[in-house]
Amino acid sequence: MLKTISILFFSIIINTIVYSQSVDKQTFYNAFSGESLEKIDAVLTSLEKAKSSDINNVYLAGLKMKKASLINSPIKKLNIFKEGKNLLETEISKYPINTEFRFIRLAIQEKAPDFLGYNTNLQEDKKIIVKNYSTIDNVLRKYILEYSKKSEILKTTDLK
Repeated sequence: MLKTISILFFSIIINTIVYSQSVDKQTFYNAFSGESLEKIDAVLTSLEKAKSSDINNVYLAGLKMKKASLINSPIKKLNIFKEGKNLLETEISKYPINTEFRFIRLAIQEKAPDFLGYNTNLQEDKKIIVKNYSTIDNVLRKYILEYSKKSEILKTTDLK
């Protein structure tokens, strides 16, 4: 009986630790920058199991909008995109100068089809990213630099 209780207690602690953690930046950006629906779904599942937080919400939002670009059903595509957009805009309204949140939105808006009308913050986001680039962590800086090499909006020369 004591052994069963100990095992149950240990399992609860492990599940609490595992599911309360956020997905790390590298895991998120590897899925976000790729084209693998399977990787995106795996990270989305982890985020949905994790404790809710502002960064988890932004990562969820970004991956949902990225996922929308990779699925075939127009209705599902639009619904998933809108869900992600609403979540991202909520978090940006709470933290309007968060560089990472702005970078994720810029990356989404730059690739979003014009008919969605979700491209009005590109210059505003770029300005915040450029201004804060030297103060952000190295992992995020690496992904922004890589993104800038193929971006039409955010150029590598902007980050110097």
